[in-house]
Amino acid sequence: MIIGSLSYLSRSGSTLLARILNEYNEICVTIEGDFPPEIISLKKTSQIYFKNSKQIQYYYNELLKNTKLKSWNLNLNEIVSQCDQMIFPISGCQLFELFLKQYAKKYKPNASIILYKGNPIMPWEICGFIESFPNSKNIQIIRDPRAVYNSQNKNNDPYTKKPLSISPIQTAFDWRKSIFFTKKISKKNYYEIKYEDLINNNIQIINQLLDFLLVDKKATKRNGNTFTSLIPSVENKIHKNINKDFIKENIEKWKSKLSTKEILYLEKFLQNEMLYKGYNVNNESNELVFMFYIEIIKVKLILFLARIKRIFNGLFKNNRFYLIKLLSKIKYLILKNKA
Repeated sequence: MIIGSLSYLSRSGSTLLARILNEYNEICVTIEGDFPPEIISLKKTSQIYFKNSKQIQYYYNELLKNTKLKSWNLNLNEIVSQCDQMIFPISGCQLFELFLKQYAKKYKPNASIILYKGNPIMPWEICGFIESFPNSKNIQIIRDPRAVYNSQNKNNDPYTKKPLSISPIQTAFDWRKSIFFTKKISKKNYYEIKYEDLINNNIQIINQLLDFLLVDKKATKRNGNTFTSLIPSVENKIHKNINKDFIKENIEKWKSKLSTKEILYLEKFLQNEMLYKGYNVNNESNELVFMFYIEIIKVKLILFLARIKRIFNGLFKNNRFYLIKLLSKIKYLILKNKA
């Protein structure tokens, strides 16, 4: 089975794309797992290993409490049984692959490719994922950053109840990273589409994706869709249009929703990247330049403090599980310094 990923920034159209791809019998797209990065050595972490099935069981139960794995509804006994047939120690990557295969076996048993959707495989982590899975097939969907921010700003994270973006600058940071870190990825492993192209030329784009995934364009579709039926009910509000195809009026809705300042900030920060990806930059005003740089400093400070808070929460609320992450980061730094 081919392993791959569907990567994106939130509110870029990934759920629509996942639903469409999952309609094909040969393609299985997971709902979000939100796994920790150390399971597949991402975000400057070193590979983790499990010495026995007891450690596997502990880690699995911690994932149930700390990630979205519970919504996958996998069978722990089957996973442990599979692990017992393997040679210990088992790496995090091996366990991750086993999770994916169990997911496909449960929901799309005839699938030949499975795409993992969501964290920790963000666009800027695709290169690291390919290092662990050299034959993987990875798709990124991008969208006009003004539309991304417009949607992020009016929607809250269904779990934290906080806005998906606190500022156009936060969205701009992530959008820039998603473009920069995917520029040189081999076309064998990576395919990028634009949300706007998916909406306006859906048949052509889907056929291109099927070619990339090595799936016959005449591949049959199944009745019903396991992807939409598995999305947790708490996420229904932010995916209310999941079963509606190609809403063209959403493409430029940002024009009537965003303020002049918000548009200016996004275009000023991302001018080069937007032009590189074929998005028009309309506002060349030099107004609010001082406030623009103040906003950048403010957002950096807020994000830094949020990161510190996450670290303290990890250390004091779930210290044993967080210790795995911390040791993985320390090991990564040691190996990097030795190299």
